[in-house]
Amino acid sequence: MSQNHTNQIDDQKADDFLLAYENSLFKEMGLEFLSEEDALILREKTAQLIHRRLLNTLLMYLPEEKAAELQKKADQLEPDGLIDFLIKNVPQAYEKMTKELMDLKDELVGKEND
Repeated sequence: MSQNHTNQIDDQKADDFLLAYENSLFKEMGLEFLSEEDALILREKTAQLIHRRLLNTLLMYLPEEKAAELQKKADQLEPDGLIDFLIKNVPQAYEKMTKELMDLKDELVGKEND
């Protein structure tokens, strides 16, 4: 299996996970009955918020030497390339991302974290 095909599978899994996360979030917030137009607008805003939160979380945990490497590459990376770089270079990236998504969900649906 080629690396490109593997990346496509990983991207699809990530997309499926984020869609399921958004659907769950909308349901818990009681927003699953929005009009199609309002739901689309809210999904776009939610996707932007999620992307920023995950990016900030991963940047927080990026080791110093990798931060220097990222700084050199930053102008050449596409947004997806940036996320890929962070996932590859942040220890336990997926666990950190999952925790951040759960924290965000709790914040949006009004649950308090202990």
